[in-house]
Amino acid sequence: MYERDSKKCIFVVVPRRDAITLLSCIHKHILPCSIVHSDCWRAYNSINDLPNNYDHRSVNHDLYFVDPTTLVHTNGVESIWNSAKNHLKTMRGVSRAYLCSYLNEFIWRHNNNLSRPDAAVTILNEISEQFGRFGSLVVKESTREKDILERHQFPNYLETNSMDIE
Repeated sequence: MYERDSKKCIFVVVPRRDAITLLSCIHKHILPCSIVHSDCWRAYNSINDLPNNYDHRSVNHDLYFVDPTTLVHTNGVESIWNSAKNHLKTMRGVSRAYLCSYLNEFIWRHNNNLSRPDAAVTILNEISEQFGRFGSLVVKESTREKDILERHQFPNYLETNSMDIE
């Protein structure tokens, strides 16, 4: 699912792509009275019947990518899903057991506009904030390509005063 205004996304791993499963996901994750754009997959035919008063609009991909009359399209969600698949392909195989975790990491990075090094620094800063009673990690700007983290009053949890993040 992809929100056009914020450009944020969410992926849900489902056991089946049938109407009951997909409509349940829509009902759970999409606000009432939202406009829902989809393709003409049969499972989406009952979106208007859901109790949340959705305005369902669809595009027939057999005929168009963008409906010329209504201008409905699914290009945003198709693009973000393609990005997620490309991200997973760089891993050279993903275990089904970890698929949810990998997708959640992709969603978190995408929705927070983080590169891989930025994500690592953000995670370490979050850990530092959550466990602030042990001290704090300070992120320093560096002229090198890697960010260097420096230890301040951090009791023996890090073996050195600084470490490189890749």
